[in-house]
Amino acid sequence: MTTEVSIVKCTDYDQKAVMRSVRRAVDLVGGINAFVNPGIGDLRRVCERSGILAVIEQEGALLADLDEAAIVKNTGRFQRFEIARATIEADVILNLPKFKTHGMTVLTGAVKNCSDVFRGNERSNGT
Repeated sequence: MTTEVSIVKCTDYDQKAVMRSVRRAVDLVGGINAFVNPGIGDLRRVCERSGILAVIEQEGALLADLDEAAIVKNTGRFQRFEIARATIEADVILNLPKFKTHGMTVLTGAVKNCSDVFRGNERSNGT
């Protein structure tokens, strides 16, 4: 396997100049489509296209079905919400966060990694 490197000079920190330089650098090594393949479709198809499904099968694991919901009742601010049943029934959930910054929380940690376990509008309205 060969490694390609693209170095493009950017003369200042103006956002448009930086974006032009980044775009040029990415274009020189095959364009954005060489690196980003949007996961469009259902979970199984996305995992299949990304190669994750092969690893899941190789390790004897199961692909979680996040479509079936379970209602969780609680006291306090969030008294009732729906969550993917697979998360409640799982023995273990591995969450591998990427540290990123965010304007509201300073550090997102693993918050966004778990957003798909909340069903429908539940993740936005907190009912």
